[in-house]
Amino acid sequence: MIHKPLCQQQETTCRVNTRDNPNCFCSLAPPPNGTRKSGLWQKTSEIIQSLGPDLSSNRRHSPQSTPAGLTNLGATCYANSILQCLYMNSPFRNAVFSLELDILNQHPVLDQIARLFAQLSASERSSVDSESFVKTLELDNEVQQDTHEFLTLLLSLLERSGVSIVQDLFRGSVSHVTTCSECGRDSEASSKVEDFYAVELNVKGIKSLDESLSDYLSLEHLDGDNQYFCGSCDARVDATRCIKLRTLPPVITFQLKRCVFLPKTTAKKKITSSFSFPRVLDMRSRLAECCESELTYELSAVLIHKGSAVNSGHYVAHIKDEKTGLWWKFDDEEVSKLGAHPFNEGSSSSSTPKC
Repeated sequence: MIHKPLCQQQETTCRVNTRDNPNCFCSLAPPPNGTRKSGLWQKTSEIIQSLGPDLSSNRRHSPQSTPAGLTNLGATCYANSILQCLYMNSPFRNAVFSLELDILNQHPVLDQIARLFAQLSASERSSVDSESFVKTLELDNEVQQDTHEFLTLLLSLLERSGVSIVQDLFRGSVSHVTTCSECGRDSEASSKVEDFYAVELNVKGIKSLDESLSDYLSLEHLDGDNQYFCGSCDARVDATRCIKLRTLPPVITFQLKRCVFLPKTTAKKKITSSFSFPRVLDMRSRLAECCESELTYELSAVLIHKGSAVNSGHYVAHIKDEKTGLWWKFDDEEVSKLGAHPFNEGSSSSSTPKC
């Protein structure tokens, strides 16, 4: 064992190793109450910096109680918001986790979603890297897309994989009915039923979801130069046309048409007026045919576009945790708690959430 006597000058004037004192090692490391600008460890900070960011600073308190964010790779906030909405939907998440390995190996997009969901579920990091998913879909990191267009693309890719996740949760059906005002008969095309995965609603001049749904299902009168040719009457006649909801999915997605086309300038403009929506929505009266089963929906997510321009801005998502009832704000890497009533629906000035 080697014994090194204490340096007698350590507490007073010692600053560097002295040639005449082989027992002095004071300059090899900073003293407990300060730092040194020279010595063996003078470049320690540069060495640590070269190793990259401190991973301990990117930890979430509890994976079970605090959701993880997703990294923004440039302009991928639209994709992050949609992915968080899908992940926080427990039926969709559980369906992804229940897929067999051989199915995932055959479908790269589905495989990347499963991997990303697994990291969001189990990783201790506060944010998860989505680069592999973005590369698989061949998305341009520098080009922002519309969230509705991205959701439509993603669901169509998942549907092609042969699994029934998308159809079981998001698919409903409608028919476009045209009725002759003379003979009262519907057109042959009226019997055709079409699938939908989102209901696109007008918001221009409309203040609430209830009004917008009424507008969506309202009668359109075909007259004048816009008359309908009736095969039964063998003539152009006045008619009515409307959309009828045939079936509704377990999860309804409403796409608010905030971007309108301006014919004079051939440009798009964003409608920025406020829009209210209920926390609980009863859709039984909206179906074309009476339904005895319950069709009550609870608000679970709101995707928000920030900014006045159509082709720029930023997307965030406000999503409710189904287990706790608490709402969270997902802003790429940052995830913050909003509480149980994030849309001021509990205030005396407003009985319904607004966006």
